[in-house]
Amino acid sequence: MSHYKSILLAVDVFEDNTQLLKRATDIIKAFGAKWQLAYVLPNLVTNVPYAVNFRSDIEQDAITRLEAIRQQLKLAQDAVHLLHGNAKDQVPALALSLKADLIITGSHGKHGLELLLGSTANGIVHMAQCDVLTLRLDQKNQCLQKHYKNILLATDLEADCKDVAKTAKAVAAQFKATLHAVNVVANTTATAISYYPNIELELRDDAEKKIKQQAKHYGVTAEHAHAVIGLPKVVITELAADQHCELIVIGSHGRSEIASMLLGSTANAVLHNAQQDVLVVRIKK
Repeated sequence: MSHYKSILLAVDVFEDNTQLLKRATDIIKAFGAKWQLAYVLPNLVTNVPYAVNFRSDIEQDAITRLEAIRQQLKLAQDAVHLLHGNAKDQVPALALSLKADLIITGSHGKHGLELLLGSTANGIVHMAQCDVLTLRLDQKNQCLQKHYKNILLATDLEADCKDVAKTAKAVAAQFKATLHAVNVVANTTATAISYYPNIELELRDDAEKKIKQQAKHYGVTAEHAHAVIGLPKVVITELAADQHCELIVIGSHGRSEIASMLLGSTANAVLHNAQQDVLVVRIKK
C-alpha cells in the first residue's frame, strides 16, 4: 500500500519545468497517489499607470501555460490551481484544504544572502502541515537525482522520530531502495572535553548501540546504521554522498520562518546544503 494518497505538486510555470514535471510525475506514479497541480502568481506591486493591463497580461499568460501543462499531463480541470500571493503561504494552505499528505516542489538550494532571505521551498517546508519532498535542481532546472536506489534516514533517536523512520522505511520499500540511517552526535564543548576527555567517543558508542538496535525495526542492516560525531548538516550531507544516496529523509517540528532564518534547524540546513532530494516529514506535536 502506498504511503502517500494525495499529493500536491507546486511548479513555476514561467521556468523550464520539463525535468521537474517528469521526475515528479514518475514519483507520483510510483506512489500510485491522486494528485493536483498548483502555481502561485506573485502579487505585482507597481505605480506604473498601465500596471492593471500588465497584471492582466501576466495572469493570462500563466493561465495559458497551466492549461498546456494540464493537457500534457491529462489532468482534470479542477485538479489545476492558479493561486495569487506568496507561494510560501498559498501552497501549504491549498494542501491543507485538499487534505494532501505530501507536497512536491523543486529546490535550487540557497546560500549566503539568498539563504538569509529565504527561499520558496524553505518557506513551504516550514509552513506546511504535511510532508514536503523537495527535488533538487541545478541552475538549468535539471533534476540532480533521477532515481532512488539508496535512501538516508537522519534521526536523533528520540521517540517522536519513529514516524519519520516509518516513512523512510515505506518510501524505501516503494522504490525498492536500500535504506541507511545516521545519528549525529554533536561536538561537545571544549570545557566538557577538558573535564571528561572521552565524552565524545562514549556518546558516539552509546548512539551506535541505540541506532543499530532501532535500525533493524526499519529494515536497516547493521552495516548501514551509522553514529558519527560532527555538525549534523555536514555529516548528513557528506554521508549521503559517501553512501551514494539520492534521497535524505529527515523530520521537522516546523518553525516560524523568522526563527528558521535567524536560528536555523537541521532540516533547514540539510535542505540548503544537500545535493540530494530531501523529504521533510512533519513531526506532529
